[in-house]
Amino acid sequence: MGLHYVKTLRQDGGGHNRLMNILYHKYRGTHIEDDSLAFIMDKERYIKELSDEVDRNNDKNIIVSSEITMMLPNEAVDELLSLFHTHDIRMICYIRNLHELIRSLVMQWIRLQHNNTIDIRISSMPKSIHLFIENYKQCIQIWSEKIGKKNIVFRKYGYDYFINGNICSDFIHAMGYSLADDAAGFREIQNESLKYCETIYFKDLLNRIDLRTDQKVIGDQLLAWEKCHNGTPFALPNDLSMQIKGDVIETHRFLLENYLDNNYAELLNKYTKPNGSPDYRPSCSDFVNILNYIDSRIAGFKEELLESLSVSLSRSYDYELSIRRSETDLANVLMAKKAIALWGCGDVANRLLNFHRFMRDIPLYIVDKDVNKHGVYFHKREIRPPEVIATEEIDTVIIASVAYAEEIAAEVMRDYPKVRCIVQVDDLAGQIGIKCTDLDAVDQRS
Repeated sequence: MGLHYVKTLRQDGGGHNRLMNILYHKYRGTHIEDDSLAFIMDKERYIKELSDEVDRNNDKNIIVSSEITMMLPNEAVDELLSLFHTHDIRMICYIRNLHELIRSLVMQWIRLQHNNTIDIRISSMPKSIHLFIENYKQCIQIWSEKIGKKNIVFRKYGYDYFINGNICSDFIHAMGYSLADDAAGFREIQNESLKYCETIYFKDLLNRIDLRTDQKVIGDQLLAWEKCHNGTPFALPNDLSMQIKGDVIETHRFLLENYLDNNYAELLNKYTKPNGSPDYRPSCSDFVNILNYIDSRIAGFKEELLESLSVSLSRSYDYELSIRRSETDLANVLMAKKAIALWGCGDVANRLLNFHRFMRDIPLYIVDKDVNKHGVYFHKREIRPPEVIATEEIDTVIIASVAYAEEIAAEVMRDYPKVRCIVQVDDLAGQIGIKCTDLDAVDQRS
């Protein structure tokens, strides 16, 4: 009996996040990764292709791999298992000290941030980390209930624990196989990432301002800087480490009491200390040296950075007040309406619903002219054609589009005379996420 690594919905990097995104979207109404949207919209075809591939390889052990598996809700796990109902299911779960894992996550979140439309920074991460830990525990509980504890294979994560010193050999061994002798000693390719305090904090600053230069280009230069200068290895800031310490200790205890034997105690009880007190702060010379280094490789970068910093500082106070006033105005208008349509289900709509909890509790319909989106669920609401505005007697339309706002407003005024209020979203640059430019009832109709 051989091994088969699923090809359908496999990403270039080898994982199956696209499959998990399809299932997550179906039961949560939103997506995790933007590049999965095309697969979500055509999910029936891809699920059929996956089922056919499983049938063709029914005599083999089938492998699916994705870190997003831990985020799947209960119903999504049921559907995932149903796709492989002809096979006995086992889950291989690597256990890593959470202090070290969260340190790695923080670096990953900062490294992958390429623009300032989502406010991810080191100082704002406790809630995200708490949610990650809750998902981590929930995942193990759900899977142990679905397939039984005996079918979850726990392994220690780390080069000191991997068979032959690499995770590929270890994963194969966990499945009851072994690699050929001439292949057993290979070293896996190292994942390059920002790992020093100097560059992590510099990147953390860049994530909060508007730059013309693509962030990936800047990230490549920061990696080049690290190869030339060994700085202070990044550790969690002391205040962040203290905020999550209780969650980490409780989760380690939960794992040891319910799932793991004492062989894991040393791994989990090791406490990764934060940087010394006071917390690490990049020195002026560190900042200047990195800035000069990048400027020498990206023409005009220093001037661009200083200009962007100046703009950001000058607008921050007045701009933030304006955004907050707009949010209050929007809440006051919407809470008084009988039925509301949110026109558009792209990035603008996604941010509106993510940032504003009150919008989840109002009578809200999601509409879009794209027929390929009809019937798909977005934030737990079915996407409907614009005609629902008439059939459901909707009196308010929020236009979740900047580029086509005027065209949509004109269409609403022309075709749906019962609409009494149009709200246009104008700005997503701030942390709050919206700015209302028109909250007046539309009274002049032919």
